[in-house]
Amino acid sequence: MLVLCSRRKFHIQLLRLCVPAFIIICIVWQNLRVYSTPSAYNAYIFYAHSDNYACSVLVNAHILQHLMGTRYRIFAIISDGISRTMQDALAAKNISLIKETPLPLHANSIPYYEGCLLKLAAFRMHEYDSSIQRLLVLDADQLILRNLDMIFDTQMTDFMAPTAYWISNDTITSTCMLIQPGKPMWDRVKAAAKSIKSDKYDMDLINDLFAERGDRLSERYVTLNSHWEDWNIPLWMGPRSSNGTAIDQQLRALYDQAAIIHFTAAGKPWMHDTQALREQKPDAHPLMVEQWARWRSLALQNCPAGILDLV
Repeated sequence: MLVLCSRRKFHIQLLRLCVPAFIIICIVWQNLRVYSTPSAYNAYIFYAHSDNYACSVLVNAHILQHLMGTRYRIFAIISDGISRTMQDALAAKNISLIKETPLPLHANSIPYYEGCLLKLAAFRMHEYDSSIQRLLVLDADQLILRNLDMIFDTQMTDFMAPTAYWISNDTITSTCMLIQPGKPMWDRVKAAAKSIKSDKYDMDLINDLFAERGDRLSERYVTLNSHWEDWNIPLWMGPRSSNGTAIDQQLRALYDQAAIIHFTAAGKPWMHDTQALREQKPDAHPLMVEQWARWRSLALQNCPAGILDLV
């Protein structure tokens, strides 16, 4: 009888210990599940068809991972133009590589744009990883300035992009696209690429398919570096001065608001060192040189030897 009572007391004490522990484990698991689910469903993806562009992928991946502390995975679509050394460098930075052959342009298209349709492979991401529900597609020739994770919280349909404000309010850019990859979307994009005309490229195709969508991402995600070359501000920043020339304070405010800088003025930052840029653009705002130097400094730190030799 005493043995039975002792066992009963032991079981009661065990339950008193186990039940709270079980509840705590359930709460922790639930919190971890809620926290980790978006990380699995969202991802960044770049594309590169040469080592120079792949170097810029490394620069921006470093910014996202180590300066912004992103929780999301990073992918890169690469073509045969990427060297084995560069592929190893990308993989070493925990960038998942997807090897693709770019969809062909029209036979009479301008050779400069060869490979630009490589980015369209992002629309078939569901074939590589069906868990991804939202994908931020980014051109590599840019410089990320702000944490972009909040973009994934945007309410959207299956496609959003910023307005190409330097062209018109009716035009969208393909340098930054938030998409929901899937078969219906990929089928539309693939069909449009098959019938592309000689004067059409990636941005033209994207506009033909999606420009009429009402929802847009902020223009902050596609700020041209030419504003600091020409001393002007975009209309989305507010009214310009009567002569169209911005003052130092306005250009610094633009830099504070911009989330992504797109390199258009003076070419790409791997083409000239910072001193050469100063000599080419002596009248440019100092922030243009600062952006250039920042990219090159990060490239020297993150890219394989031989891409750059000095800031």
